[in-house]
Amino acid sequence: MIDEPITIEFDNNRLLPELYGEHGKNLVRIEQALGVSIANRGNQVFVSGDAAARARAELVLNTLYHQLETGGQIGGGAVYRGGGPWL
Repeated sequence: MIDEPITIEFDNNRLLPELYGEHGKNLVRIEQALGVSIANRGNQVFVSGDAAARARAELVLNTLYHQLETGGQIGGGAVYRGGGPWL
C-alpha cells in the first residue's frame, strides 16, 4: 500500500545542489534503489512509496544532508555504490 508522501525540509539552500546532484541524479539514484518517487520544490523534498521505503529514503537524505552540513562531500559514488553504505 502506498501512503501519503512525506515531506522533508532542509534549512540550508546552499547545500541542496550537491544533495540533489546535477540534474537531480542523486534523487534518481535513491528512487531507483529504494523504489520510491521523489519530487523536490525548493528546500522541500516529497517522498512517495511504501512506508518502509519512505522511511529509508528519509534516513538517506537526512544522513547525506548532515554530511554536507558538517563540511563533508557526497560526490563520487557516495549516494549509490551498488547498494552500498547509503542505499
